[in-house]
Amino acid sequence: MAFSITTRKELIKHVPFDVSVITDNLKDGMFFAEDKKITPNTKVYVVKIPKASMPSLRKLKFKSGKIEIDIDDSKTKLRLQTTGKTTVGSSDGKTTAMQERASLVVIQDAIQNRKTYTNVVKFMASPIFKKVVAVYPDVNETWCAGLLAQAKKMKTEFTGAKFDTYNRDGGFMDWVSSHIKTKYGISQKDTWNPADIWLINKEKTVMQKLESANTIEQLNDEMRRMYKKRELCGISLKAVSGKTARFLEVNMSSDIPNPLAYQLSNIVMKMSIDGNNKLDSTDTVIHVSGESHSSKFQIRQNSKGFNNLKFEPTQVGAGAARLGKVPLDMLKKLLPDYGIKDFTNRWQDYPHNGLEFEEVGDEYVEMFEEIHSDTDNRIKKDEFYNNIANSFMTSDSTNGYTTSKLMQLKFVHRLMTLSESKRNELLTEMLYLAKKMGPRFGPHGKLY
Repeated sequence: MAFSITTRKELIKHVPFDVSVITDNLKDGMFFAEDKKITPNTKVYVVKIPKASMPSLRKLKFKSGKIEIDIDDSKTKLRLQTTGKTTVGSSDGKTTAMQERASLVVIQDAIQNRKTYTNVVKFMASPIFKKVVAVYPDVNETWCAGLLAQAKKMKTEFTGAKFDTYNRDGGFMDWVSSHIKTKYGISQKDTWNPADIWLINKEKTVMQKLESANTIEQLNDEMRRMYKKRELCGISLKAVSGKTARFLEVNMSSDIPNPLAYQLSNIVMKMSIDGNNKLDSTDTVIHVSGESHSSKFQIRQNSKGFNNLKFEPTQVGAGAARLGKVPLDMLKKLLPDYGIKDFTNRWQDYPHNGLEFEEVGDEYVEMFEEIHSDTDNRIKKDEFYNNIANSFMTSDSTNGYTTSKLMQLKFVHRLMTLSESKRNELLTEMLYLAKKMGPRFGPHGKLY
């Protein structure tokens, strides 16, 4: 099911009943209507109304975000409903894939056809919007605004470029993922180059040239040359955090300088519980500051349930723009270099329930007491044990939250055992690993 009808003319032509409540009050691009076939047995026909269009329908009384209107001489009801989600939030893998495909559609239109749009309404009324809906049926006004910002930025960045291939799925993406695994032993493409889409001129020629590289360093050098000549440009896509998209070219020099140093600012590791004995938060946030901007690492389980930790920084002041996740295999190799040899990011190595915690609770109490004054934890030292024990008796336990908190505590404790300089060096290197910046990573542009 797709909601690709966005003009009054299309809507009137598509439906065999009165839709004047839409056509009399909303302009083209101010609604999303279903393009499904309507039969005498169709019970409900849905038209989605973006938040920005709601004032034009203020006379109607929506309940729980929707209203159903009976249509004379028809079994079908006309349902108007709001688009619901109005802010950019987390996405599952399937949704992320659809969002990336939608970005590729508007980016190709912007570069190839030099097309951008001044507002969401005009965009939704344009022919290209149907292609966006085809790959991302649940697109809403928030994502439309982000897509417009991406298109505008990419049109500027790649003026004059002559790409003949715009790729996300199959094709070059599959080829390069297989190539680096077979030739260089890199099993996960994103740990080397986080590009979500590829802009290519003469794909077969590009592949042939890359095949001749004997080392990953030579491959990166060749890809840098290709990027600058607009033959092969990998683009990492992040959620646009404001009205204007930003663009950063990463790893564009074979002689990459040492990373700018960041310093630990503070650690928020809440260990407080609510009235139901559940943890007040499920994550730990480590703030670091640099010369030009600051960032914060969110540390938490990778997904609900018993899972290992993920380390994901966000640039402060860039809203929803996450910088990427620290590759866990690289982090595992990195920590011993700084003297952290007994931290394991394996949930199986930590207490899963209250009985297991009782057996080793003294170890965690000691860790917490040693870093109590170094963290914003919201509790007194003597409250820690009972809070964790009580949390284990709630759904926090089955959701893996309590176990995750103990994993976070151990990591923070080991981090704080380092000297100040070593601690800052480690956090700086982790930040650059997340950004995929450095000589080991492939060149790419980051759109965010």
